[in-house]
Amino acid sequence: IQMSAIAAGTLTYSVVADGEIAVTRADGSEETFGPGEATTFAVGDASIEPACIVHYGANLGADPVVILTASLLAADEPPATLVE
Repeated sequence: IQMSAIAAGTLTYSVVADGEIAVTRADGSEETFGPGEATTFAVGDASIEPACIVHYGANLGADPVVILTASLLAADEPPATLVE
Protein backbone atom coordinates (compact mmCIF):
# COMPACT_ATOMS: atom_id res chain seq x y z
CA ILE A 1 0.00 0.00 0.00
CA GLN A 2 1.23 3.46 -0.85
CA MET A 3 -0.18 6.76 0.36
CA SER A 4 0.69 9.96 -1.52
CA ALA A 5 -0.14 13.67 -1.41
CA ILE A 6 0.62 16.40 -3.93
CA ALA A 7 2.70 19.20 -2.38
CA ALA A 8 3.34 21.18 -5.60
CA GLY A 9 2.37 21.11 -9.27
CA THR A 10 -0.27 19.13 -11.14
CA LEU A 11 0.01 15.40 -11.88
CA THR A 12 -1.98 13.50 -14.52
CA TYR A 13 -2.58 9.97 -13.18
CA SER A 14 -3.87 6.99 -15.19
CA VAL A 15 -4.96 3.58 -13.90
CA VAL A 16 -4.06 0.83 -16.38
CA ALA A 17 -5.07 -2.41 -14.62
CA ASP A 18 -5.38 -4.47 -11.45
CA GLY A 19 -7.22 -2.29 -8.99
CA GLU A 20 -8.69 1.05 -8.07
CA ILE A 21 -7.19 4.14 -6.48
CA ALA A 22 -8.99 6.05 -3.74
CA VAL A 23 -8.55 9.83 -3.99
CA THR A 24 -9.29 12.46 -1.38
CA ARG A 25 -9.38 15.94 -2.88
CA ALA A 26 -8.05 19.02 -1.10
CA ASP A 27 -11.68 20.06 -0.42
CA GLY A 28 -12.39 16.75 1.37
CA SER A 29 -14.45 15.13 -1.39
CA GLU A 30 -13.63 11.52 -2.31
CA GLU A 31 -13.44 9.69 -5.64
CA THR A 32 -12.36 6.26 -6.91
CA PHE A 33 -10.71 5.55 -10.26
CA GLY A 34 -10.24 2.17 -11.96
CA PRO A 35 -8.69 0.69 -15.10
CA GLY A 36 -9.03 2.89 -18.17
CA GLU A 37 -9.69 6.02 -16.11
CA ALA A 38 -7.47 9.06 -15.56
CA THR A 39 -7.57 12.04 -13.26
CA THR A 40 -5.56 15.13 -12.41
CA PHE A 41 -4.06 15.64 -8.96
CA ALA A 42 -3.57 19.19 -7.67
CA VAL A 43 -1.93 20.54 -4.51
CA GLY A 44 -3.58 19.04 -1.43
CA ASP A 45 -5.03 16.00 -3.21
CA ALA A 46 -4.10 12.63 -1.68
CA SER A 47 -4.41 9.01 -2.75
CA ILE A 48 -4.15 5.46 -1.47
CA GLU A 49 -2.86 2.88 -3.95
CA PRO A 50 -3.33 -0.83 -3.29
CA ALA A 51 -0.47 -3.24 -3.93
CA CYS A 52 -0.13 -4.46 -7.54
CA ILE A 53 -2.13 -1.66 -9.22
CA VAL A 54 -0.73 -0.86 -12.67
CA HIS A 55 -0.67 2.91 -13.23
CA TYR A 56 1.42 5.80 -14.46
CA GLY A 57 1.72 9.48 -13.75
CA ALA A 58 2.80 12.32 -16.01
CA ASN A 59 3.70 15.94 -15.44
CA LEU A 60 2.06 17.65 -18.42
CA GLY A 61 2.56 21.14 -16.99
CA ALA A 62 5.49 23.55 -16.83
CA ASP A 63 5.92 23.44 -13.03
CA PRO A 64 7.66 20.61 -11.13
CA VAL A 65 5.45 18.11 -9.33
CA VAL A 66 6.33 17.31 -5.70
CA ILE A 67 4.76 14.13 -4.29
CA LEU A 68 5.00 13.18 -0.61
CA THR A 69 4.78 9.39 -0.31
CA ALA A 70 4.64 6.80 2.45
CA SER A 71 4.86 3.12 1.51
CA LEU A 72 4.14 0.01 3.57
CA LEU A 73 6.47 -2.59 2.09
CA ALA A 74 8.38 -5.69 3.17
CA ALA A 75 12.07 -4.95 3.76
CA ASP A 76 13.10 -6.66 0.48
CA GLU A 77 10.24 -5.29 -1.65
CA PRO A 78 10.91 -2.50 -4.19
CA PRO A 79 8.67 0.61 -4.08
CA ALA A 80 7.73 0.09 -7.74
CA THR A 81 8.05 -2.50 -10.49
CA LEU A 82 8.17 -1.44 -14.14
CA VAL A 83 5.60 -3.09 -16.42
CA GLU A 84 5.71 -2.87 -20.20
